[in-house]
Amino acid sequence: MVGISCQPCVRKLRPRVPSSCLIWIHAVSLLGDIRTLTRAAQYTKLYIRKKNRKKSNESLMGLTWNRDDELKQWAKDLIPVVGRFGGILMQSPQSVYNHIIPFCPKGSIVSKSYNRMTGLSVAGISSETWDDCLARLTLGNDQYAS
Repeated sequence: MVGISCQPCVRKLRPRVPSSCLIWIHAVSLLGDIRTLTRAAQYTKLYIRKKNRKKSNESLMGLTWNRDDELKQWAKDLIPVVGRFGGILMQSPQSVYNHIIPFCPKGSIVSKSYNRMTGLSVAGISSETWDDCLARLTLGNDQYAS
């Protein structure tokens, strides 16, 4: 578990989060234990909560380089990525680079960070954020089955 005392480690990790997150998801999928992704999301949320609690007791020291919102967004997005694409990641870990990103909502940090990387685009994804709808079928005449 990440302790609040490892502040220097987190400072070194933060600039690399966007650039290496897909590599990390790929590596974890290759190892066959995608539960690691959801645990990492939970630990990241816990770390940020503890850090914010500690920061509220201190002065404005932490305002110099704060990317906690970005870390929170990654922690939030890892869980639905595993929920929606866990089976695909286990079967084909390299799919994270080209086949999963286009299916992420446009408002997700995954899409915002990597959408320009893939040549595949998906039209008709109506939600800007993650929701519980896994698929929507068009039946014709603007009727949908979810």
